[in-house]
Amino acid sequence: MESKAILYHSNKEHECKKFISLSDYLIVSENNKDDIWLGKGMYFWDNRGNVDWWNRKQMKKHPQDRFSIVVANVNLDHLLDLTDIEIYKKLQEVWNAICKKAKLDSNRPLGNKLDYLLDIENYSIVYSVTPLYNFLKNKITHKALSHV
Repeated sequence: MESKAILYHSNKEHECKKFISLSDYLIVSENNKDDIWLGKGMYFWDNRGNVDWWNRKQMKKHPQDRFSIVVANVNLDHLLDLTDIEIYKKLQEVWNAICKKAKLDSNRPLGNKLDYLLDIENYSIVYSVTPLYNFLKNKITHKALSHV
């Protein structure tokens, strides 16, 4: 059975319109803290109150821009739930094994780890949505799951 969730994204109005009108367009975050959070991708909020708060914050920070909120009905069948401690531990195991084999420094922020793993084809196919507290990670469009 397909599992779905209603998710919210706040951004500049012209970006939101583009997201709605183009089925393969994602509003990829350009925040310099994404490496600490969940890496490159389009971030969503899990409830209306949080997205309204973020929208107001962005309007105050950028009063010259117009902001909108888009609502997405997202398929959660390929959820990488990092709020589940067992899944998080497994992610760490996989990460450490890859670092050992590829001789990489394993001490990286979570977003860097996820970006690296999602660049490996098998992981990008399997894991499309990643929740962490109120943030949700990339690979989501308003019509269907897709890849950045």
